[in-house]
Amino acid sequence: MENIKTPKIIYEDELVLVIDKPAGLIVHADGKREQETLVDWLLENRPELKDIGEQMVVKKDGEDFIIPRPGIMHRLDKETSGVMIIAKTDTMFKFLKRQFFEHTIKKTYRAFVYGHLTNDIGMID
Repeated sequence: MENIKTPKIIYEDELVLVIDKPAGLIVHADGKREQETLVDWLLENRPELKDIGEQMVVKKDGEDFIIPRPGIMHRLDKETSGVMIIAKTDTMFKFLKRQFFEHTIKKTYRAFVYGHLTNDIGMID
């Protein structure tokens, strides 16, 4: 597996782990490529999280492919860096899942653009 940057722990207590995910790190496997993921890092560094949360099931070649997601509440795209929260207990996982579902957790996205823009306003798609 390709070795990617390591996440930085920015907060941790008995209920949550908050990390800064570096750009270039995939959150979890997709069944299509072999690359180190945040899940790999979590299972190596926090093996006690392996049964927290919910697994994801995807189809590959007509078969179900189980993707572990130990405590992962949300994801960021591979090339996106940013803060991610990981639940450390099933109770916290359910609590945070409800907050994400009800949109009571506020997420802020910032894009940094280098170079010269021709307009002060617009949409980046």
